[in-house]
This record gives sequence, C-alpha cells and structure tokens, in this order.
Amino acid sequence: MEYAIDATNTFDRIDQLVAKRVLEKATAENLSEALKHLFKLRLQQQLSHHDTSNAIKLDALERPERDLLRHGLHVVKKFKQWLGYHYQIRH
Repeated sequence: MEYAIDATNTFDRIDQLVAKRVLEKATAENLSEALKHLFKLRLQQQLSHHDTSNAIKLDALERPERDLLRHGLHVVKKFKQWLGYHYQIRH
C-alpha cells in the first residue's frame, strides 16, 4: 500500500518493488526463488501423497531439498527483519 503496488501476484509485486527501487534486485531474486521452491515442494508432496494439505512433510525430503528449504526460510527471515526495521515493528 505504501508504494501503490497494484499487482495481486506476489512475483509481480516483487518486480514492481524492484522497479520502484524499494527492493534490491538480489533480494527480490532470492525472495522469488525461495517462494518458487516452497511452491514446488508443496506441490510435489500434494501430488505424490494425494494430499491437499499445504503442510510440507520434512521427513519426506531429501537432504538437498531440506538444505534449499532452510536457505529459503533464512531469506524470508532476513526480509521479515528488514520489514520490522523499515516499519519500526518490534515483537
């Protein structure tokens, strides 16, 4: 809302924030990749287990997949910290 982003797709929102120079390109790419990986893991498990849940079963992941998930969650955590700093939100 602060930057008048009209896109509803998260990837488009990220692109618009880069265009408005709110996010650095590297940060945007990392966030997009983390989200894509999360979607991929969720969809793979939904298809393989015939499960419509959004939960990701960690014990069903191979080590490289867990490592990528861990990295993606770290990217999201750093972005969350930036948001907290930017908007002066403290827990």
